Amino acid sequence: MIKERKKIISFLVMVTILLAGGIGLGYYIWGMEKQEKPNYKKYLEKTIDYIAKIENDHRTFIKQTKNFKTDISLLKKKVKKGQDHLEAQSKSLQTKIASIQNELDKNKVLLQSALNENEKLVLERDRLKARIDELINELNTLRQKTGDIKPEATEAEAGPQESPVEEQEHPVMESDQTESTPLVEQKQVNTEKNEH
Repeated sequence: MIKERKKIISFLVMVTILLAGGIGLGYYIWGMEKQEKPNYKKYLEKTIDYIAKIENDHRTFIKQTKNFKTDISLLKKKVKKGQDHLEAQSKSLQTKIASIQNELDKNKVLLQSALNENEKLVLERDRLKARIDELINELNTLRQKTGDIKPEATEAEAGPQESPVEEQEHPVMESDQTESTPLVEQKQVNTEKNEH
């Protein structure tokens, strides 16, 4: 019951406020009699000036819009040209990088091949030096047995000697097959002849 009363009272208060506001507003707009008549000519001049100003502003905005559109189209063309130039440069650089990478890969393969070949040659040289030393020792042993003059100086005492095998580009010689074996046999035959 009390709630219903409060609702009714608040509704009446709202209606009263709205009614009073409407009466006050109506009196302000229509109710006051003005002592002076409005100067319509002055209001019309102000309105005409205002409309002219709006038209001028409108024309200025249209010109600015056209200028902006022109500037935007020029900027778009420049951006497009710049993008094309950058894409061309990027493709050129990618091509150069790919070419350099291919060249590096080829050089890497060639270098590895040369290193492998060099390693093989070093091993072959060491094997041939060992075989030459072995043959010199055999020759010295044979000379001592046959009573020939002094044994030949060792390789270290005689100094560096050029081997005919080392002059070849790619020496291919197995340890079993050497050219010096017939030379040893020939020397043995010569020493036998000298003894007789």
